[in-house]
Amino acid sequence: ISAAAFKAHDFQATDIAATINLSGGHLIADIANMQMASGGQGSIQVSIDNKGPKAKCRLLAKLDGMDLALASRLLFGAPVIVGAGQVTANLTGYGLNRADLLATMTGKLDVSSDSTLGLNVDVAKLITEYKAAEKGETPNSGDNSQIWTSSWSGITEISQLKAKLRTERGRMKAESIKAKAGNHAM
Repeated sequence: ISAAAFKAHDFQATDIAATINLSGGHLIADIANMQMASGGQGSIQVSIDNKGPKAKCRLLAKLDGMDLALASRLLFGAPVIVGAGQVTANLTGYGLNRADLLATMTGKLDVSSDSTLGLNVDVAKLITEYKAAEKGETPNSGDNSQIWTSSWSGITEISQLKAKLRTERGRMKAESIKAKAGNHAM
């Protein structure tokens, strides 16, 4: 299949070449090439196995020049990072809606960029709230997602981002994150 344009929620792409295979309750959509609205390009494979009690969905993606604000909005509900970068994903989840998929997501997500990016996080507030949560001084101790969402304000310019993230049953953890903020390594 080839298509001039494709849109899913806020994600838009053009010049798409894809194959779709449906057999025995298993769907594989392989988008071998696409141009993203952000100017980048990439490939995506989505598979859905609907044989069990909940559909098993898998996403394999390699995207160069991806709009990281869009990617972070899809994952975190807010544009945590602004700018373009490379995204490699190998994620599996169960269900057919966003909430179920995110709650059960397991896999790897790597993000990198040599460009200057905007990090929409108040780093000082993030550190303060994280330390308070570690001491049990916040109502949401143990739920680090609340810490992140409360610190989404301001912009910190970063460059040379290399992040290796891992998810296990909906909980995302950083295996490693490296970046520079001015002359400071993070």
